[in-house]
Amino acid sequence: MQQVQRIREYIAAGDIYQANIAHHLSCTFVGDPIASAHELHQGASPRYGATMRFMHRGLVHTICSVSPELFIRLHRSSGIIESEPMKGTRAIDGDAVELDQSPKDRAELNMITDLMRNDLGRVCKLGTVRVQQARKIETHASGVIQASSVVAGMLRDEVGLGSLIRAIFPPGSVTGAPKVRAMQIIDEIEQRPRRSYCGSLMHIDPDGNIEASVSIRTAHIWGEGDPERKGCIREGTFAYPVGAGIVADSDPSAEWDETLIKAAVLERVLGIKLDQAGM
Repeated sequence: MQQVQRIREYIAAGDIYQANIAHHLSCTFVGDPIASAHELHQGASPRYGATMRFMHRGLVHTICSVSPELFIRLHRSSGIIESEPMKGTRAIDGDAVELDQSPKDRAELNMITDLMRNDLGRVCKLGTVRVQQARKIETHASGVIQASSVVAGMLRDEVGLGSLIRAIFPPGSVTGAPKVRAMQIIDEIEQRPRRSYCGSLMHIDPDGNIEASVSIRTAHIWGEGDPERKGCIREGTFAYPVGAGIVADSDPSAEWDETLIKAAVLERVLGIKLDQAGM
């Protein structure tokens, strides 16, 4: 909550309009991370779920993302590129009408929608970027109601994948506005790497169509492989960062509560007690 207040001070000083600030829930992990990832996927039914497993510096790493948010979708044949930034959260049993009408949440989404419109403008044909849907309220099986928008444009013919990612990465919904200054402030305040959290998991098919998520609701599990149990790790760590978009009228206590709503799937599906999770 002190970090949220610090963001509000930066906003009052005119440095930024919004920043997405996160804290990192973590606990020890022993067992099969792929099995835990499967449970998360089953329990959250994510739109953009993905699991990655790899070795790094002698440790077994598993990334499990149960993200509801689309970063970009590119239809290569038509050249249409879409993004659906997400801002504004309530618990699944919350009031969807209140979320839809909340001035604070509307401002939060409007800022990021404008940011994504500008980002797409860097790579799209002149005059083609449009906000196709300014606000929609959707329910997600992970246990939340969320607000998002739809921004689309026509990608310029000469823009390849590398140029596209350099122009628009990272997603604006997990940084803030203006993006570069918000990222500098996030780095100062969080004082730890986000790792896979708030990155993107991307699928590219043979025809060049792209679908990339925003890696929110993403667990990172790592540790030493267990020689006695194939696929398992011992003395490992389970990390699950959660964040919230902070604007001028954000209430620090309410922002804290929002992050726990986003993490509630851990308690419901994996039995991780959030009040016992460490930093």
